[in-house]
Amino acid sequence: ALWVNIHGSFVLGSVLIAITLVGEWLKRYIASWREAASWASKPIGVPEDVLSRAEPEGLPPLLPLLLWGAATGLALLINPRGPQVLGYVRNLLGTSAVTSLVTEWAPPTIRDTGGMIFFLFLFVCIGVLTYARRRPDLTDLLLFLAFLWNALGASRNIVWFGFVATLLVVVQASTLIGAPRKARGAVGSPTLNAVLIGVLGLLLTLALPWWKQTLLPPSVGALLSEDTPVAAVAYMRSQPDRPHHLFHTEAYGSYLIWQAPEQPVFIDTRIELYPYEQWRDYINLGQGNNVAALLQKYDIDALLLDTERQKPLIEAIRRAGGWVERYKDSRTVYFTRVPRQ
Repeated sequence: ALWVNIHGSFVLGSVLIAITLVGEWLKRYIASWREAASWASKPIGVPEDVLSRAEPEGLPPLLPLLLWGAATGLALLINPRGPQVLGYVRNLLGTSAVTSLVTEWAPPTIRDTGGMIFFLFLFVCIGVLTYARRRPDLTDLLLFLAFLWNALGASRNIVWFGFVATLLVVVQASTLIGAPRKARGAVGSPTLNAVLIGVLGLLLTLALPWWKQTLLPPSVGALLSEDTPVAAVAYMRSQPDRPHHLFHTEAYGSYLIWQAPEQPVFIDTRIELYPYEQWRDYINLGQGNNVAALLQKYDIDALLLDTERQKPLIEAIRRAGGWVERYKDSRTVYFTRVPRQ
């Protein structure tokens, strides 16, 4: 319920549940099929316990897993959109503005560091699975293949593949070190598990907004980053002639929605909410291309610009005339159009 209200990647949790249920069902189906085949070919006079030793170990009942999986799936409905949240994610994945303009949605490549690390890790996975002394668990293997397919489609999905693949690879790599030992009683080390849980709890505490600003340095823990246009927006809001059609850098849109909700924004970081044509015009205008035509197209009467990222547009506005520079600091400049006579 928390995940579905925080980030669209909650669908991957649903995929994990579904694949786990399929994998566990297949394991039970295969085990029952083998058992039926062994009984059909059982030689006369061989004790039953001899044949039973060749069968896989007993698997726990599937019903509890199915019930908890269904309950988790129903928890996804606890959000303002209800079942429509799935349609939102579907539209996000099908939006050309997202898949075409955002680099993290592009497939991984060895030409960048992240892609190189991903493919090297993938080669390690293949090597471990090839030379491991036992077959991988069917459910883990299905999850590995599904999340690998997802990672090959977009670089931002690599992190989710890493979560799934690491578990499988570590278990298989342990067979290369020595014969696997059967644990007695509790699996693993309770002390080490407690330390890991404590570290995760500490990281979570550091990330909470109530503690982040106190416990971490200002450059990391501050609620607002240093390039947030706090003073510029405050100045704009203090003026009587507020803009009707403000053009601004994408990152400023989020802050404007939060700090100045009465001010209509041109665009913001929710890329899927704006048409591809508008994003194309935003990029061209920010780089100083077709300035006059695009300003007229959207009837822009003010500009709140980043002095570093939108330098070509700032220079074009100053050359063009008809604009007044009302505010400027080290990161932001604010222009308004000269009223027409």
